[in-house]
Amino acid sequence: MQFYNTYIRLAGTKFVAWTDDPTEPLHLFDKLELGMQNPKIALEPVWTPLSDGSSRTDAVKRSIDCGTLRVTKTEYDYLRTTFHNQLCDFILMDNNSKVPFIPVLFNVRVAISHIVTSKEAEIIKITGTATSGIDAAQSFYVMTFSERTTISGTVFATDGVTPVVGAQVIGVMGGVEAGCVTDKDGNYFFTVNSFEPTIILECEKTGGWVWGTITRTDIPQYTEVQIDIIASTDGS
Repeated sequence: MQFYNTYIRLAGTKFVAWTDDPTEPLHLFDKLELGMQNPKIALEPVWTPLSDGSSRTDAVKRSIDCGTLRVTKTEYDYLRTTFHNQLCDFILMDNNSKVPFIPVLFNVRVAISHIVTSKEAEIIKITGTATSGIDAAQSFYVMTFSERTTISGTVFATDGVTPVVGAQVIGVMGGVEAGCVTDKDGNYFFTVNSFEPTIILECEKTGGWVWGTITRTDIPQYTEVQIDIIASTDGS
């Protein structure tokens, strides 16, 4: 099952293309806590009855239901003060998915409701709706970044068994660079938002392990690639 992160901002300038780094607009948004249910976006026609018994539609209702969220009192106060009853934009994005689609909804009136206080947390619900002319469909986009590959794996010491924590892994694909630091289990994961069948991986740890370059030339488009890295040099 795919789980989306939800991002919100006060309504701003629309963007209609997202072919570069898909995380680029996110600094303009606030990321909501992961909800107890997946968020839902809906576009529904608004029908008007006619005298001849038929009906027509010349309006569209756009809505989003972010589900119930568990937040702190401070977070609730911020969300309520900033976004309640305001026109807002939303992005739904799964950073761990290989599916290159990002739903984006613009200009919906937001309601933030407090449900209950539970174990020092506030349970809230965030929804948004807007109804306007048929061209309102232009206020909903499914962004696609056409070139995306996720790279993950584990970094091991020279024995091929011991995971290395805090190693910097950098991948270059089609001239686009991305990377991360290995976690407590020596694992790394990142997305290269450009397609090129060859990826160059570089890995090092300052003051300790140092590796050369690993090159793979069989990377398929829209996929997840597992590449474990074993140290070839002990620099400690």
